[in-house]
Amino acid sequence: MRVLKQNPWLPSLGVLLAAVVAGGVARADVTTDEPGSIVIFPKVISDGTRDTLIQLTNTSTSAAHVHCVYIDTSTASPGTCSGTTPPAERCSIDADCVDPATGNQNGVCIICQESDFDFSLTPLQPTVWRVSTGRDSSDQSNGIFLSQPPGVPPKPLFLGELKCFQTDIDGVPTGGNALKGEATLENIDNGQISEYNGIAIKAVNTTTVSPVCVGGQFDTLPCRTDTNCVHTTGTTDGVCRTILLLDNTTQYNACPTQLVVNHYSEGAEDPFTGADVHSELTLVPCTEDLAGATATSTTVRFAGFNEFEQPVGLTGLSKIVPFTCWLNIGLDDPRLTFGFDRSTFGSTFGKTRVLPTSNSMSGVLGVLEEFHQGGTRDATAAVNLHVIGARPGDTITLPSGN
Repeated sequence: MRVLKQNPWLPSLGVLLAAVVAGGVARADVTTDEPGSIVIFPKVISDGTRDTLIQLTNTSTSAAHVHCVYIDTSTASPGTCSGTTPPAERCSIDADCVDPATGNQNGVCIICQESDFDFSLTPLQPTVWRVSTGRDSSDQSNGIFLSQPPGVPPKPLFLGELKCFQTDIDGVPTGGNALKGEATLENIDNGQISEYNGIAIKAVNTTTVSPVCVGGQFDTLPCRTDTNCVHTTGTTDGVCRTILLLDNTTQYNACPTQLVVNHYSEGAEDPFTGADVHSELTLVPCTEDLAGATATSTTVRFAGFNEFEQPVGLTGLSKIVPFTCWLNIGLDDPRLTFGFDRSTFGSTFGKTRVLPTSNSMSGVLGVLEEFHQGGTRDATAAVNLHVIGARPGDTITLPSGN
């Protein structure tokens, strides 16, 4: 389905591109204007200059229990070297990933740290918190919020995403389709804000998704903790995990096959204010292991078209960009050369299709943010993306009990 979240800076872009996007669009199974059982906020920032306000609402007439996971890619979280000599070496920057024995580079530093928390919402109530300060479990203001200690953890330095899951009272994911979210990115110095809707994934049914043993003697058998998956005959131990299937059939709806981004050409002039426009696209993988095992690496293909549906670039070739865990990329990024600037596009507005490559292990979701500078005023705006098709096969893995 098409995303209905409108960018106030692009009142003419919908007219220019409506026929382009509407023609031939297949049904997709994520939404930004309806509640779901999983809500994803792709772009969450708290860095002293900008902060994010998260609002999550229970739209049902029954209590809703929620398990949320922050995925932090900032230097506030420890990273892991991607190489294998030695394996799983901790790091903060790529320079830390050097094999002390040989002096050779041991891959790159992948920073993708999970931290989770739980709370409950009474019927038809929202809750809200600021990412930098979090929210203490004793704070029941700003919407009814019944949190397990210590509440929402403060994140004074954070770059990454937030995923929230509807659960039963025991923390087991369930298909209630009651959650709806909004994120507001705020510039602390001047008060400029960008707001987007959380991306909701609906559950196919209302059954719970119980944890099972992964690996070992008791592989696929039900469990409650890792202890239930320990071998009794000398075979390898398993671990207790909850695996959510984004398969469109048994558990949750699927991620899209592609994203469609309507945007200004990079550096183009806003025809209403005269400001120059710079855009950032933020992408997150649909498949993620949130039990702290391996960060998801995937590869996406960018195919740009101007407002006349002409492919962008010397030969119209797509740009291929790999990323791990979280990608925040400006449309002026060298990895996208050639062709997202005004002179290459040949038009003020454009459209870019973002697709996982054929060998990618994950679909992607995302949001666009614009920065308007100069002209009659400076401003920012966030834009939810159009989604096309359904890509069954992605999974989200949670630790036991969640």
